[in-house]
Formats: sequence, C-alpha cells, structure tokens
Amino acid sequence: MTQSVIDLNGTWKFVVTEEIFKSLDELRYSDLEILEGTVPGNFELDLLENGEIEDPFFGLNMLDTREYEYC
Repeated sequence: MTQSVIDLNGTWKFVVTEEIFKSLDELRYSDLEILEGTVPGNFELDLLENGEIEDPFFGLNMLDTREYEYC
C-alpha cells in the first residue's frame, strides 16, 4: 500500500463567518471579504496581518478576538 503525503503549509484563503455554505461558488459570490492566512499559524495573527484587529499581544486587545472564536 502506497501512502501519499499532501503538504498543506503555505498561504491559504479564509473568511470570517458563522454562515455555512453548500459550495465554494456560493461562498465566492457572497459579500464576505476573503482574507489570506498562513499554515501553520493562528487566526489572531492572520487577522492582525489583514488589518482586521489590533495587536492581540498588546494590553487587553486579546479580549477583542473572542468574537471570532466561533467563526
């Protein structure tokens, strides 16, 4: 049996939403902003890089990321 390995590292696209989409086309034609993220990584740094949040490692800014936990 041959085992395949797929490297998922690199730049990915993501959206911040709680909506469920049935297809990629449905997502593409939504009005949601498509952001770039890095794997491996975490969403707080990706949101910061995309200008969506303030520096989560400064003061109490990490508390502002709670709204994204279920997206």
